[in-house]
Amino acid sequence: MKVRDIIAATAAAGGVTAEELVSRIRRRDLVLLRQLGMLLSSRLTTSSWNMIGQVWAGRDRTTAAHAAAFGAALLDGGDQTARLQMAAIIDLLKIKSLPVARPAALQVRRRPATIRAEILSMQARLRALRVELRAAEGEAR
Repeated sequence: MKVRDIIAATAAAGGVTAEELVSRIRRRDLVLLRQLGMLLSSRLTTSSWNMIGQVWAGRDRTTAAHAAAFGAALLDGGDQTARLQMAAIIDLLKIKSLPVARPAALQVRRRPATIRAEILSMQARLRALRVELRAAEGEAR
């Protein structure tokens, strides 16, 4: 499946043109359709966030990722409009359901150095919290 196929199905499900869908118009119905389309683009294709953003009218990778995350949050939160729109798009794409995550090959992989740096940062924060706790316990007595 290609991102352009998802754009066409999303536009058809929303009753808008593909040009309107990828435009800069910020009408609420178009924004929702874009979010759901970018979510589907991320989960049904092996395209990178950069490529997804470019196909969706030259948007950058962070915009594409944020839109997809917001669309997922709406679906997870039970937004009825989002669920109905997603069901219509899925029907047009002739797929059974929305995959739970991006293809495994595209999962973000963090480097060991980044993970070590996060651990050191968390350890420093934990030490500071312990000092703060001891001070608070001393005052309480």
